[in-house]
Amino acid sequence: MKIQIFSILFTSLLVSPIVKSQTATEKFVKEGDTFSYAVDNFGMKYNFILDIVKCQENVVFNWKMTHKDNFNGTITMNSKALNNAVSMKSYYSPSIETLNDTTSVWVSRKVFGEVKKNRPITINLGDGNELLSFKSNQTLDVISRGSKMSLNVMYCETDKNHKLWILDNPAFPLVIKMDLGWTIELKEINSKK
Repeated sequence: MKIQIFSILFTSLLVSPIVKSQTATEKFVKEGDTFSYAVDNFGMKYNFILDIVKCQENVVFNWKMTHKDNFNGTITMNSKALNNAVSMKSYYSPSIETLNDTTSVWVSRKVFGEVKKNRPITINLGDGNELLSFKSNQTLDVISRGSKMSLNVMYCETDKNHKLWILDNPAFPLVIKMDLGWTIELKEINSKK
């Protein structure tokens, strides 16, 4: 009996901080939030702004880029894409799109799981297949609702020297920063609600 109680207590002590950390991370991804990314496209600097419309089984966001007028659209990623996609939309043109086997801004849970287990996985970031490998755990800072927030990310590289910093959160594996020769990095999160 004492061994069982100790085992339960020990397990709850180990799991409790993980659950608190995970819950705190999940709370910043909410419907109605706006994510502002800074883009440096070979010297042309502008913002890529996402308004989260739906963030449940499917993810829906409206997006716009500030370098051109009317350069905007809507992306819907269904649960199949969010769970299993190994392709990621990295290049945009004004449109309304539903992604069934591709993600955008997120990586799929499949990609997240392989990276988390330190297993290389073949992905397509828009320029053909490349092998993505975990390199290290890092933190990146963003401004969330007016306050600085440090995010735990998994830094990964491909065999084509592309780099991804993926939020270490299986529920919302967002790409926080990406370098494909041009760069994009999350700078600020705001709430509309």
